[in-house]
Amino acid sequence: MEVGMGGNESEEHASAAKAATKREAATAGAEALWIFASALGAAVAVDNARAEKAEAAARDATAAADAATAVALSENDELNVRVAALRVEVSKAQADTTAKRRETVVLERRLEELQKAMEEKENESEVTIAAFQITLRDTRETRARCAKERERFHYVLACNGQTGSVPFSFLESDRDSLLYKMYGGNWDYARDEKGRALVTCHPERWAAVLEHLATGAVPAEWDPLLLAQARYWNLQRLEASISYGWVCWGYDIHELVSEPLARAPHSLVVEVEARYED
Repeated sequence: MEVGMGGNESEEHASAAKAATKREAATAGAEALWIFASALGAAVAVDNARAEKAEAAARDATAAADAATAVALSENDELNVRVAALRVEVSKAQADTTAKRRETVVLERRLEELQKAMEEKENESEVTIAAFQITLRDTRETRARCAKERERFHYVLACNGQTGSVPFSFLESDRDSLLYKMYGGNWDYARDEKGRALVTCHPERWAAVLEHLATGAVPAEWDPLLLAQARYWNLQRLEASISYGWVCWGYDIHELVSEPLARAPHSLVVEVEARYED
C-alpha cells in the first residue's frame, strides 16, 4: 500500500512538474508573443508614421505640383492671349501692308500721270514762253520805235497839210518860247487824227523857225512876216537877230529901229547900214 501511494505521489509530482513546465513554457511563449506583438506594433506604428509622413509629403508635393500646374496653365493662358493678340496685330499689319501696297500702286500711277502732265505743261510752257518772248521782243521794238517817235515832234501845217518831224531838242533850245511851252510841255494843243500837232504857220516861215532852232541861223533876206512869227512864238533870239542884225533896204530908219532899240539892252551896239535910192 505504501509502495502504491508513493508511486502515485511521484506521478502527481511529475505531472505537476510537467504542468508547471507547460505553464512556464506557455508564459514564456506568451511573453515572447507579447514582445513580438509589441515589436510588430512598434514597427507598424513606425511604418504608419512613415507612411503618413510620406503621404503628407506626397500631398504637399501634389499641392505644389497643382499650384505649379495652375501657374503654368495661367501663364499658358496669358501666352495664348498674347499669341492671339499678336496674331491679330500681325493680321492687321498684313492688312495695312496690303492696303499700303495698294495705295503705293495708286500713288505711283498718279505720280506717273502727274509727270506726264508736267511734261505736257512744260512743253506748253516752252511754247508759251517762246511766244511771249517773241511778243516781248516785238513789244520792245514797238516801244523803242514809240520812244524814238516820242523823242521827235511830229507836226502838220494847217495851211497846206505839209507833214514833218524834228527832234524835241530843237524846241528845247529855246525854253522861254511859246513854241516849247505849247508843244514841249503839258498843253492840250490841236492834233490831227494821227496825234500830230496842227501848226498854223506859213511853210517858208516855219522852215526858217526850225532852221534857227536847230542851228541859230537867220535868213539873209529881210522878212517882216518872219519877224511877226518870231514875236508870236516869243522866239527872242530870232526876234533880236532879225531886229538888230539885218541890213535895212529902203525903209525909214526911225521906224525900223525905234522899237527894237527901245527894247534893246543899253550895252548892245547896233550896226545898221542904211541905203537910200532916188
